[in-house]
Amino acid sequence: LEHVPAGLSEHRGSRRWFARFGEDAERAWKLCPWPEWQIALLVARAYVDDWKTEEAAALYAWSASLTVALAVAGLILTSLYRQTVEQAFDERLGVYLTTLIGDLANQDPAALTDPGNLGEQRFELLYSGWYWQVRHADGGPVLLASSSLFSDSLDMAAATERNTIDGVTTASLVGPNDQSLRVISRTIIFDPENRFDVLVAGDAGQMRDQIT
Repeated sequence: LEHVPAGLSEHRGSRRWFARFGEDAERAWKLCPWPEWQIALLVARAYVDDWKTEEAAALYAWSASLTVALAVAGLILTSLYRQTVEQAFDERLGVYLTTLIGDLANQDPAALTDPGNLGEQRFELLYSGWYWQVRHADGGPVLLASSSLFSDSLDMAAATERNTIDGVTTASLVGPNDQSLRVISRTIIFDPENRFDVLVAGDAGQMRDQIT
């Protein structure tokens, strides 16, 4: 058993496990894709010998506990990574939102003009999943929108998973062609007659690809 880690092939439980699988045991070890902790479980079970000793039972219990601990740790790490990716994506959208609001702030609110692609070419590509939009507050008519939206519009009233902090709302929204979007929006007020809902959206599929 030259390919078995040093010391393991001489372990009583290991010998019993390899004997159980016959002449192909060494080949199976080399090809086995399982992590070593799963092999440890197999060794422990072989060592139990029908649960005749308390030592063997304790060994298997320890191996099972390790398996559960690793699974829980994996779930925690996955959750933390998901939060990190979502936060980075929202921050990116926030930069575009700030850029858009800054451009509008330098204009006459009664005659707003198209600020362009905000430095992101995908705001110009038709139905790219990256959009910005400016409309009168409280569901009023759309005044300006990115070229990528063409003749469509985004309705925050249909958004889900809304979360508002310091006046900035993040949410999930279904966009054109049933696209899954991550949205960030804010209401800006120039004067009582000029209140606008400013929105930026990004392709949530890209965010999910990073997570998976």
